[in-house]
Amino acid sequence: MEQNKNLKKALPLNKESPPKGSVPFFETAVLVQFARILKVICQHGIAGILFGKRSPSLASTKEAIASLGNDNPPTWRYWTPFIGLSLVGATFLWPHSKVLSALCSLAALFLTLGAAAIHRLHPTPRLSSGLSNTRSFTPYDKRTGLISYEKNIWVAQMPFVFHKLRWGARMVIAAYKRDKEGIHCFVYSPIQLTDKIRKEIVRLNLKIDYICGPNCLHHLFLGEWKAAFPNCKMIAAPHLKERRSDLTFDDTFNIEKDDSDGKVANIPEPLRSSSNLRFNVVKTGLFYEEIVLFAREDKVLVVADLIENLGYLPETKSRWFRFVLGLFGIERRPSLPTNFKLTVNRRRYRASIERIIAWDFECIIVAHGRFIEENAKNVFIAANAFVL
Repeated sequence: MEQNKNLKKALPLNKESPPKGSVPFFETAVLVQFARILKVICQHGIAGILFGKRSPSLASTKEAIASLGNDNPPTWRYWTPFIGLSLVGATFLWPHSKVLSALCSLAALFLTLGAAAIHRLHPTPRLSSGLSNTRSFTPYDKRTGLISYEKNIWVAQMPFVFHKLRWGARMVIAAYKRDKEGIHCFVYSPIQLTDKIRKEIVRLNLKIDYICGPNCLHHLFLGEWKAAFPNCKMIAAPHLKERRSDLTFDDTFNIEKDDSDGKVANIPEPLRSSSNLRFNVVKTGLFYEEIVLFAREDKVLVVADLIENLGYLPETKSRWFRFVLGLFGIERRPSLPTNFKLTVNRRRYRASIERIIAWDFECIIVAHGRFIEENAKNVFIAANAFVL
């Protein structure tokens, strides 16, 4: 019940109690994204029908994909029933209503282009396992306390339902400095602050100096953490201030358009001088841009929605959820959500991904799904092969 109350308070699209000033921004952003999706579906859908899957341009990307296997079935089988129903409807309605028949024909065309576009932009192999052996975090939507994962990394997770689908949610606490006062930490994508987590923070002598909303979708519990740790600083992803104008953020991590070096702006000096933590901001050209965290000493990459790893796992029991993931080509692929994949500014997104690939990570902690602990670098490259 508490989770649902927080969800109603924090999601701007809920008309009951949206944060002041956030609805126009977010609704406008969604409309812009939808317009881009229509454009890209037409562009890549036609290319997909004529030429099939897009082949990655870099040899290293092809090698990464090959290392994961060749099982890459088309997404057509998920879309064919809908295309067929639209065509049947167009045929059946023709004698009765030319307008409705024409609308069904247009729907069949749009669905065909959509399926072709998704298939063209998903050269990633379908994987056969969850890529994770971390039993403490399986299933991915169970509630846990704060669990030590690496020397400088603690993880907690909780059940999370969005649009009646069980995504689960996960946060990471990363140490950036140790001194006589304790372990100074950066909290990435905080989840609900339970008494159990609070007690673990005290027991481990973790000093919560920074809490971060890594994108415009991961922000529900920022206020709760700020109230519990009033001296900490709140870090926002680009555009999160506009969406959550009810909160006061201290800094916004961002990369300027003309910064070819990819230098992240507004990183506080204690974090900038840390020997462990590194930051990147994945630029998409949309309202959705994500802060990515790299724990250098532990070789761990931490992402929110840049990769989701859900579809083929035993705990993803809902057939409807699996079918929805299949429609968008990510039922057995750790991947960026397809609606973002179809709409990103490819040049800026590619530059962001190349900066992350340059980091030496061996594990990826995702907010939704299982950790990626096997062949993590190649999985990341394959998941972003559509721009490489």
